[in-house]
Amino acid sequence: MLIKISLALAIIASLATLYFAHGPTQDKLARLATDLGTAQADATTSKTEATTAKAAQKVVETQLAATNKVLVEVTTVRDMALARSLEQETRANKAAADLAKTTDEKKAADSELSSWKTLNLSVDQIRPLIAALPQIQAERDALQVEGKALTRRTLALKAELDKYKGFEEVEVVLPAGTKGEIVAVDPKFDFVVLNIGKDQGLIQNAKLLVNRNGKLVGKVKITSVEDKRSIANVLADWKQDELVEGDQVFY
Repeated sequence: MLIKISLALAIIASLATLYFAHGPTQDKLARLATDLGTAQADATTSKTEATTAKAAQKVVETQLAATNKVLVEVTTVRDMALARSLEQETRANKAAADLAKTTDEKKAADSELSSWKTLNLSVDQIRPLIAALPQIQAERDALQVEGKALTRRTLALKAELDKYKGFEEVEVVLPAGTKGEIVAVDPKFDFVVLNIGKDQGLIQNAKLLVNRNGKLVGKVKITSVEDKRSIANVLADWKQDELVEGDQVFY
């Protein structure tokens, strides 16, 4: 009997141990199942959100492509408008210049017409005058050349006459603005060669100042004159420096 009681007690103890050991495991399994369900729900939510995000990204990319296309079209239209504007501005400026030129020409024509009208001449009377104008201008130019030659001859004759009259120092007058250049120098005999002569109105015994870079360096007196060159002596009293080729002479 005692053995039976002991065996029963052992069985009871084993069952109790098994019960108490099985209870926490079930709780742990329940928690794990709950956590697994939560994780699966979260994964499903994340997958859904990722799918939604991809769809939104596709929409954004599509909108961006459409926006870029519109931007390219707008840029092209703008460039075309700028090109047309520039072309129109160029045409407008040319038209304004042409208008100004035409206006000036009209004013000149009106002025010329007024001048002709003051002459009280008909067109038939004016035409022969216009036809004869080139010949008249040529004759005028010939007379001017002849006048200059006569002036040079007169000055030369006056200088020659003054010399024969016995005047030692007679100021020989040259045409205003007479100028030239020293092309050769003989320092031994103190004379120079000039690149101007009778064609430029130069006369024997005329005196010219010598200039170098804006500074007066001397004075020369013409001793011999040819058509396009002349020879002059260097006047010692006026000599500030040795004369050299390239020095300018002027009256």
